[in-house]
Formats: sequence, C-alpha cells, structure tokens
Amino acid sequence: MNRVETTSAKAIIIVLMMASFSSIGQSRNQWLKLAEEARDDEDPVRVAACLKEVYVLDSSDFDITVHYADALRQSRDYREAERLYDKSFAKDKGKINPDGQFYLALMQKYQGKYETALRNFQKYAKKNKRSGSGLVERATKEAEGCTLALNSRETRGVTVSPLEGNINTPVSEFSAYLIDSTLFYTGQSGSFLGIKRATKSGTFYTVDEAYTFKLSNQVDFGNLVFSPDGQRAYYSECRDSTCLIFEAQVTDGSIHDPESIAVVNQTGIRSTMPWIGVYDGKEVLFYSSNRKGTRGGMDIWWSFRSPNGQWEPPVNAGDNVNTMGDEISPYYLNNQLFFSSDGHPGFGGYDIFRSRGWPRSFDIAENMQAPINSSVNDLYYRYFESTAQGYLSSNRTQPKESETFCCNDLFLIAFADSLKQESEEPTVYQSLAELNYYLPVTLYFHNDEPNPNSRDTTTTLSYQACYDSYYTLKEKYERENTKGMGSEEKEDALIDVSSFYTLKLDKGLNDLGTFCDLLLKELEKGYSIELTIKGFASPRAKSDYNVNLTRRRIASLRNYMSDALGGAFKPYIAANAPNHATLRFVAVPFGEYAANQTVSDELTDEKESIYSLGARLERKIEIQSVQRGMPDSLFAAIQFSEQVIDLGPIAKNSKFKAQVFIQNTGTDTLIIDSIPSSCSCTIPVLKKQQLLPGERTTVDLEYESGEQSGVFIRKIFVFTNIREEAFELVVTGEQID
Repeated sequence: MNRVETTSAKAIIIVLMMASFSSIGQSRNQWLKLAEEARDDEDPVRVAACLKEVYVLDSSDFDITVHYADALRQSRDYREAERLYDKSFAKDKGKINPDGQFYLALMQKYQGKYETALRNFQKYAKKNKRSGSGLVERATKEAEGCTLALNSRETRGVTVSPLEGNINTPVSEFSAYLIDSTLFYTGQSGSFLGIKRATKSGTFYTVDEAYTFKLSNQVDFGNLVFSPDGQRAYYSECRDSTCLIFEAQVTDGSIHDPESIAVVNQTGIRSTMPWIGVYDGKEVLFYSSNRKGTRGGMDIWWSFRSPNGQWEPPVNAGDNVNTMGDEISPYYLNNQLFFSSDGHPGFGGYDIFRSRGWPRSFDIAENMQAPINSSVNDLYYRYFESTAQGYLSSNRTQPKESETFCCNDLFLIAFADSLKQESEEPTVYQSLAELNYYLPVTLYFHNDEPNPNSRDTTTTLSYQACYDSYYTLKEKYERENTKGMGSEEKEDALIDVSSFYTLKLDKGLNDLGTFCDLLLKELEKGYSIELTIKGFASPRAKSDYNVNLTRRRIASLRNYMSDALGGAFKPYIAANAPNHATLRFVAVPFGEYAANQTVSDELTDEKESIYSLGARLERKIEIQSVQRGMPDSLFAAIQFSEQVIDLGPIAKNSKFKAQVFIQNTGTDTLIIDSIPSSCSCTIPVLKKQQLLPGERTTVDLEYESGEQSGVFIRKIFVFTNIREEAFELVVTGEQID
C-alpha cells in the first residue's frame, strides 16, 4: 500500500496554508523546510507540492530542478518529471547529476516512449559501466523491457477497461475480490486505507457507501481475500514499516475474531497482500514480504496450511519468480502463479507475470504482455471463474484534466476465451484470420541486395541468405556511421546501429518464422491463401532500376517460403497440394516512388544514402495483407499479370499505352464491378466484367503526361465481388524535360 495514494489531499492543504507567506526569502526557506518534513514522512506528493513553489521562485537553480524532478517522479507526475530531467541533463550532460539520464529514460518508458527510453538507458549503462552504480544493472534490465515492449503486440481477444460506476475515484482503488455480485476492494477511508465493497449489476458497480471494514482509524487495512470455502477471511494491516497478515472467521457475511498469523508476521517486516490458493488438495497462503531471505526488496513467499489449521513455516518462491526488485500481489489458480514485478524486464514500472507450476517448482516467469500490461504500474491480477473475467489495478488512465499518473483504478479484464485456454501453451495468434491484425511483417535488406548491379526481376537467393549477408556487415555499418565523430556522438551512433539490428532486422526474421508456422496450419486446413507484398527501396538508383530491385527482394521472400519448414509450402505454391489449397504471392514493387524522399540519393554520399538509419529503414519489403479462400467452397480469385506498370523516364505531353491481363483463378464467377482511376490522365478500359473460373480478360491503359516534371504514381482501383476494398493497379514513372 503506497503512501503516494493517501497524501494528495494533505499536499493541497499545505500549499493553501503556505500561500500567505510574503517575502521571497522566507517563502523559499519555509517551503524547503516543509519539503524536508514531507520527505521524512515519506510523502512525495507533499515534497513535490513544496518544491514546486521553490522552483517557481527560481527555475534556474540546478539542485532545486533535480530535487523537484525526483519528487515528481516519486509522486508519478511522469510528464513534468521528464521535462525537468531533460532540462537538467541538457545542462550538465550527467557530470553533476550522473543518474539524471537514467531517470530521464525511466520517465520516458513510463509514458510508452520506448525507443527514446531504450536509447537513453543504453547510453547511461555504457557511460557509467565502471562507476559501480547499482542503476547500471537496472538500466540494462529496463532496456530489455523497452525491447520487449517494442517487439510485442497486444494479445488478441483480451480487453482491459476501467470499471463502470462510481467505484473509481481520484485516489486509489486496488485488490479486487468478487463473491457472487459483491466486489470487495481496498480504497481510501479518511486518511488511511480500508476495505470497501460494491455491488455488481451487469457491467456497472455501485459502491456501498455505508460499508468499510477497518478495526482502527490509525492503520491501513487492505487486501481482503477469502478461503476457498468462504469460512475464513485474510487481510493485511500496515502501520509505519510493519505490515501484518490476519486470519479471521466469517459468519453470515460478517468478519470477526481476527488473529495474527504468527509464523508469517514479524515486527519491522512488511508481510502483506495475501492470497489463498489450493495445490494438491491443500490450502496455500501466498503473500509478499521483505522478511529475511528475500532476493531483493519484496519477494513472493508461500506457506501450506496443515490439517490442524496451523500455517507451516513460509518458503521463498525462488529465483524463477523473485528478483533483486520487488515482487508483489500474488494470485494462484490452476497451477499458475500470477504476480507483479518491477525486477523482471517489463513494459512499465510493475508488470504482471505468470509462472507455471506449484510450490517448490515454479517455471521461469512470463510477461503477460499488452493489454494486460502497460507502460506504467499494473498490479493485483485476479481471475474469477464464475464470470470468466478478471480484474487488475493500474494507474494507466487518469482524468483528462490530471497531469499525473498518481493513483490506481480498478480495471475489468474481458477474455474472448476462458482462462483454461490461457493455461495451455501461450499462442500469440489464434488463427490466420486474425493475423492481418499483426501485419505488416517487415524484412530489411543491405543496399542493392540481392544480386547487386543487376536489372533482373528475380533471384535464386533466399531471404535467409540476404539476412545473413546483412549481419556480416554490422561492423562496417558501425565504422561508417561513426566516421569523424567525437566519443559521445560515436556512442549514439553505435547504439543506433545496434538497435536497428535488434529491433528491426532480427525482429523481421523472427516474425517471418512465426508467420510461416501459422500460414502452413491454414493451408493444411484447406484454405487458399493470397499474400500481398509491397517493396520499397532507398533512392540511390533510378526508379525503374529500383522497381526491378524490389521485385528481386520479393522473389527472395518467395524462395525463403519455398524452402521453409522442409519445403512444406512447395505443393501449395505449385498448386498441386492434395487438398487443393494454394499459396499465391501478389507483388507490389514501388521502388523509389514509395520510399522516403528525404533520404539522400547522391551516389558519392554513401554514409547517408547507404549506411544511415534513414536509408536502412527504406530498404525493405512488407507482407501487408492476407486473403483467404474457404476450403471446400466456391470462391472467386483474381490474378493480375502485373500490378505495377513502370513507364520509366518519359517525355512531357506524351501518351503511353499498356495492357494488363486479369484472370479468375478461383472456382466461382468473378465480377469486376468498376475500375475507376485516381487521375483523369490515366484511362483504364476493361474488356469483360464477368469471368468464369479460368477465364481472363484485359485492361487497356492509356496514360497522358502533362507539363509537370518529376516522379508520379497513378492508381487504378479494381472493385470486385471478392472483397469490399479495391485491388490496385499502379502506374509509375518520371516525367523529364
């Protein structure tokens, strides 16, 4: 239970009380004294409120800026803390406040600015690796968390939304426990925390304002849970540095006769957040504590309940669960231990993790991913089988007028599937039909690869060979990007190169492997699949050359998939699979026309046109969409002889003609409704609108160039009975004087 969540009102009172100070000198000293008192009380909200007044008096004071930023960070005003850490770091570059860059990165991470945060964590760790600072190891862990977040996508079929009704307030609510239609939770009660309840009606929660369970007005009460039979209740009491867990009896809904669990509780130790699970027919108390034997701050511990009702000596949950950080809010169901941690690499401050297993044998913790986890704090994961829904507490959303992420609200977790399915081996994608949600799969290439200095439109090389070749050039990219740089600039450039290889190149190949596994499953079910692949190229060569280059790159993907999984795709590509399913590739090679025109096209400027980050990001192909035909059913399918007609360099005020063939490769009638153009300068003429299976027709295209010089892209939209959105034909070229 966090003191930040109980002191917002106190901070406002102190600010109002001090508003009458008149002289600047007296005000500054008084504010600093009040800030020190608040710091002694471990009250960062009051510290921030007081230091804000000092900062307003003199915003150029470096020490005050840093102290104010620290207080803002501790009171969860991440936006303003980032601004002040950035301001102070820009001034001293870490010389006066060496840890400023770490906290700047942390504030960026908590706001979901993962790429910027990753860069600052890496720079801090590299610059301070010999300093002996404990934050160096943590910076490495936080960088891993940023990488995890950047490489992850939201789990499909899971939604997280604030509870409806009057249950969430400007202060904190957490630790939900549902019994029938009654939701118990912990919330503010006066200056301390107490246990409250609300009635659930559909999706709406109404607080019982007359109910608060607490045995003292000078102690924080919270984290109420019940035994599986509902006859016993467990909760925690916290005062100063001590938290104790109590067991009480329950009769007709009334909680009475609480007793301290002696084997768990110790004076001066925080033992809190109880949960009662069941393993092998025995009740297990899981809780969080900083008792002797912890790995770091707070660890997860467990204790079996003996047949005589006594609790056995507690046991640490082990290294697969606990870290040098804090592990809190445990929950156990179906041989899965859920908990929150700021020690494992995660998306934010506290992330929710799952460790499969049982007492004495927990597996390595798995991050529960988004949307269950966010860039801030996510705690108290609970799932109730009676409703097949879950709850968590998070400070991820705040009222629009708020500038801070101060306090936790209760959120509902809705699953498309039950937790029973969740307990099986984790699957990121449930079916290929959902895979479009996770596209594009993006693959990157070195300059002019594959088959450099060629106008060929195909290649025998696989994308795997292109990837391997790109990786052998990493040191060259590092050398080229650091030429003529000072030490700090050089560090930045090296981090940029390393991040590209990890977050872009590696991720692309990993995504492709996952994609192929799922693609094969769909083909084996009898679905015919069509992949649309778009190509891009950095603008070092003429656009007509780059169109051919992107065709070769798309061909390398086709070769990769032909070889993948022991050649399992070959019969589908060749259209001779026993189940009649087929795999088709629709190539859309755009060349420079779709590339970033700000990337240098100067042949002599190799650093910018080949080795720069901008150039690296442009040399790619993307699997952009998936179309699927139903097995054992009639469906129309469309195939174009080509979808990009590149006219190359052309003269102004001229006319050009081209022809595209369209074939129905499906098993039902193809109807072409219309083929409008994006420009009156491009006129398409369709010879036949309805095509039986196997039939083909032509589209005659006429393009008339105008007065304007430069590259152009003109589109023809082909609307059919296959899908609502149009297929596209693209006419490209470059008008010259």
